[in-house]
This record gives sequence, C-alpha cells and structure tokens, in this order.
Amino acid sequence: MSFAARTRYLMAMGLLPAISACRADTPVENVPAVLAPAAAAPITPPATPTVVAEPVLPPPADPPPDPTVRRDAGGGAWVVVETVRAPNLDAPPRATCPSGHFCLPAPNVVSTAAAAQVDCDASVTHPASGAPTADFDADLTARERTHRADACCYAWYQPCPGGRPLRAEGVPVLAPPELRVDWSTPRPIPPHDLDATTRQRLASHWLGEAAAEHASVAAFARFSLQLLALAAPPELVSAAHIAALDEVRHAQQCYALAARYSGEQRGPGALLLPGGPLLCDPATVALETLRDGCLGESLAARAVAQAAAAAGDPEVARVLREIAADEENHAALAWQTVAWLLRRHPQPVRRALAAFLASVSRAADRGVPGDAHDDHMHGVLTPDQHLAVRQQTVDEIVIPCLQALLHADPAYAEGAARVAS
Repeated sequence: MSFAARTRYLMAMGLLPAISACRADTPVENVPAVLAPAAAAPITPPATPTVVAEPVLPPPADPPPDPTVRRDAGGGAWVVVETVRAPNLDAPPRATCPSGHFCLPAPNVVSTAAAAQVDCDASVTHPASGAPTADFDADLTARERTHRADACCYAWYQPCPGGRPLRAEGVPVLAPPELRVDWSTPRPIPPHDLDATTRQRLASHWLGEAAAEHASVAAFARFSLQLLALAAPPELVSAAHIAALDEVRHAQQCYALAARYSGEQRGPGALLLPGGPLLCDPATVALETLRDGCLGESLAARAVAQAAAAAGDPEVARVLREIAADEENHAALAWQTVAWLLRRHPQPVRRALAAFLASVSRAADRGVPGDAHDDHMHGVLTPDQHLAVRQQTVDEIVIPCLQALLHADPAYAEGAARVAS
C-alpha cells in the first residue's frame, strides 16, 4: 500500500523517474544521480584579498511592542496568540493536526541571586480539558517568561481526523450538530445486538467525523483562495474545488452513519469562520499544504482504508472505501501543489520543505487519550492503531517523498519555473 501511494504522489509531483528513491529501504548509494545533491562548483579565490570597511551600526532601536495577546484557557492556563505572525521556517507548525499551545504557572519557582529559575514538568495534560498529553515547549516558555517569570508552556497535538482541518488560532473549528434531515439520508439500521451505550458511542464517533469533513469544505475554499492569490494554474484551482465537493459528500455520508446508530438525523449547525488575514505567501502555503495535505490527507487515506478493510458492517465498509479513495486524491493534490510552489518560488519553498522535513523527522509521537473499545467492525480504529498508521505514513511516505523532492537536481526547479512563466 505504501509503495503504491508513494508512486502516485511522485507522479503528481512530476518525479516519476525518482520512484526508486522513494522506497524507504533504498541505500543512499543507489539513489539515481538526478536525485543526488548537485556538487558545489569550485570557488577560485580572488588574487588580491578584498578589504571591507567595518560597518557603522546605528544605535539600537526601541524594542517593538509585544505582538501577542493572552487569553484565559481555563484551569489556570492561558493561550498565547501572536497577533502579527510570519512563518517561522526554522520551526514550522508541528506536523500533526489538530495542534496548539498553552501555558501554565510553574509548580515550583526557585529564586537565585541572578534570576528566577522555573521548574517545569516534561509533559502535562490540559487542566481544563484533561486531554491530550502536551510536551514542554522550551522556545515558547523562554519567550513567555519575558512576560511572566513562572510560565511553563506546552505543545499538544492529536492525530488528524478525516479531511483537511479548518483552524482558528491553531484550534480546529467545527460546526455543532443539530437536528436536521437535509445532511443525511436514511440508511438501514445496524444489527440489533448492539446495546444502547455502544450505539451512542458509535453515533458520537461518526458525528465527530462528519463535523471534521464538513469543516474541510471551508478549509478547501480557503485553500482555493490561497491558490488564486499565488496565480496557480487552473488544474490546481479546479482540483481544490472538486475536493471541497468531495468533502460535502463525505460529511453527508458520516452524518448518515451517525443516524444509523442513534436513530436521529442530524447535520451541522452554523460554522464560525476564522477571522484575521489570509496568509498567502508561498512559504506559509507550502507549510500548511505539507501539514494538512501531504501528511494529514496521506494519513487519512491510509487510516480510512485500514478501517474499511477491518469493518464487518457492509454499509460502513462501502462508505469508508469511497472516502479513502477521495482522500488519496486530495493528498495527491497537496503533493502536486507543493511541487508547483517549489518550481515557482524555489528559494523560500525549498527552505520551508527542508524545515518541515527536519521537524517531522524528529517529532516523537505520543499516544493520545481515546476510546479503547474494539469497534473495528464498525470502522473505528483505536488510538494505538491510529498512531501506528501515522508513524508508517511518516516513515514510508512523507519522509522519503520529501527527500526525493528536495534532492532533485536544482536545475529541475529553475527550468520548470521558466516554463511555467
């Protein structure tokens, strides 16, 4: 399954000759020459050294105002929101979704003659929500301590649900469910040997999946606007709109599955759309596409396909097979978009890709709290199964395909950019 997906994504990027380099077990010496980093041209030093005058530095300017706001997150925690944000290519968004940060007052503060040293726990759970597990974030803590000396900040993340997430300030935005019949069609009821608790658990699961798929409609609408702002070719813009229509159908299918178990037809309420400016610079769009498409939808395609194979309910298996095929199409669109961005804007996008590759390569996943019930017959993976699928997706698809794209001959990016222009 991984090799077939890698092949498809490489074809989407126009790297078909590099298929062998995308195999996770290919030794470095067997990588085709076209994928090897180009040797640096020899540099001939000038005959006479050039003397450069020492620059005269202007006096230091006043420090800029703190471009952040802090919001109460409950349980004594607070969220740091940057109001003026530029993409940080050295530390891209964590390669999972959803994800976010929060800060807590330190459990212990030890004062010294020079400064206050803060002892922070290595990992915690959010004091208000209780989940998921969050890891200590040294960089955010260091920045936040300039505002509050006892701050301890943490990064949390969860495996991606189906579809491309819609975020506001790093937090997924979902429409609440409400009673309505137009987003689902009646389906045959499931076997009668399910007790009420199991039915309710499965209905809640599919309502959550439906909300994620519904939010993906808006996420793809946002993505299409970014493509238009970057003068993308018509095939990418068209594919983004087709993907949005796919997500409408996925949402309807998941709301229908929820109705099978609960006996009540529900659909989405009002979706609170994120405010703020739409960031359309090439590096930011590349990072978001890598995170939510190349990783998120590659993961979704694989996880949903595995759930479909294990499902014993024919109706559930049919729906999941259809969704898995569409999610693979969406992942291919993401890889195609990243390759186009690299050809069009080689320098900033190549930096973004390299930073993302470094981030996803060193990220250590933790299991997330979740329902450990064995509901595989109804198309539901356990948290441990989902985590295993994610790690396989990263190791066997995302990392090798990013390496193939980054190690391609630099003339590939320059020549394709001239053709595109």
